[in-house]
Amino acid sequence: MKSEEVIISGVGFLFLTTYLEWLGMSPDLAPSLGALLISLIYLGGSVNLWVSRNSFRDKVSKPLVVTLGNEGIYQTINLSVEIVSDILINLAGALIPLFLSAAAIYEAIVTLTTSIQNFVLLTLFLTLVYNRLTKVIKGSGLGIPLITVITLTTLPSIAFTEGLGNPSVAALLVFSSSAIATLIGVDLLNLRNTSLFKSRYVVIGGMGLADAVFLVPMLSSLLTYAVSSML
Repeated sequence: MKSEEVIISGVGFLFLTTYLEWLGMSPDLAPSLGALLISLIYLGGSVNLWVSRNSFRDKVSKPLVVTLGNEGIYQTINLSVEIVSDILINLAGALIPLFLSAAAIYEAIVTLTTSIQNFVLLTLFLTLVYNRLTKVIKGSGLGIPLITVITLTTLPSIAFTEGLGNPSVAALLVFSSSAIATLIGVDLLNLRNTSLFKSRYVVIGGMGLADAVFLVPMLSSLLTYAVSSML
């Protein structure tokens, strides 16, 4: 395991432990379940579920060499080919964050009767922001400026959740809103650009803990909790 993976795993474990405590779990039980979730994330990192299939046409250049005795003729021919790209969703990098978001929504809105209006407005706002900041990297995939996204998530989130009087609830709302907004704004709304990836398959949440679907909500909710605790 690379050093970057060790660091991300450590941060992920600490976050999941804290997250479970935000959900009301006992501090004695949270670390064990946090370790179990980390294990499930790494096991599920190799599981991709098929969603859909897109096909598009692309132009490729092929060299053509014709030899006549000792002479050779070289030229390039352009061909139009059809490329089929499968859309997959990763169990660890996308579905587990959505499961954690569902638990957060239940805890914050159903159990603590937090206004659902704040959650919906925050999710719509973040979806728009994430989508505008997403860049299509040809031959690679999608990219977002991490620090900018986290900053633009935390500042309005504090404004939306101000008055809750509970930093844990604010952090839960931010995580769930950010996770759903990342999935929609970054991934789903950019599936129309799969032809630019030039790839046989596109995986939503394919980087596990390091994927934006997990990383942005995790860091944004931790920062929101820290700032809210000081207000």
